[in-house]
Amino acid sequence: NVTAKNILIVPADKGYSVIGKYAENPYGNTVLFNSASYIRIPNNDTLNFKRSEDFAIGMWVGHDTAITAPATASILTKRTTVKKNITTRKGLNQLVDYNLPITQYPYDIRILEGSIIECRTSDGSTVTSIKTDLPEYTVNHILLQKIGSKFELYINGENVGVRTIPNENFHNEADIFIGSTGLTNNGVAAEGFNGSIDEFIIFSKGLTPAEITQ
Repeated sequence: NVTAKNILIVPADKGYSVIGKYAENPYGNTVLFNSASYIRIPNNDTLNFKRSEDFAIGMWVGHDTAITAPATASILTKRTTVKKNITTRKGLNQLVDYNLPITQYPYDIRILEGSIIECRTSDGSTVTSIKTDLPEYTVNHILLQKIGSKFELYINGENVGVRTIPNENFHNEADIFIGSTGLTNNGVAAEGFNGSIDEFIIFSKGLTPAEITQ
């Protein structure tokens, strides 16, 4: 039940100029996002990692801060919007988008103004964060993973940050959003990303340096 809005899937043979990828350099399909785009994956146990579970999230990201809007652009998050049944004034059940007042989440990846990538996880009281510069005008490979109590970020195969996370829960009921932080109360993408995302993959384990390089 994955849904998407305002995305453009660009095949290599159409000659589109993609951020960091150009027609003279062959590549497979990639997805272009604008500030109103998102891909939404409903909450499920497979991607709702518990504190006892390891995971790794990888993707290629192309961005240009001159056109990336707003100042904070979300690449991947699981901390806001969910479908929820409510009872209307007429006593009818209705499934609506609902923004959860939650402060714990397993993963949150975003680009901040100045071409800074920030990866976060939170147990509701402590936010663990890794920040580093992200090269512009090119495509970068991002790999975020949790192994035991370690929270690690790799950029283009290089380990750029390791943090220790508390031994508390961080799973929640929120849906997963790629390219936005979720939906506003008006139903539009919040903190939308403007750029390209390719070869998005989630592993239910942490990866070795050799696997990350591969």
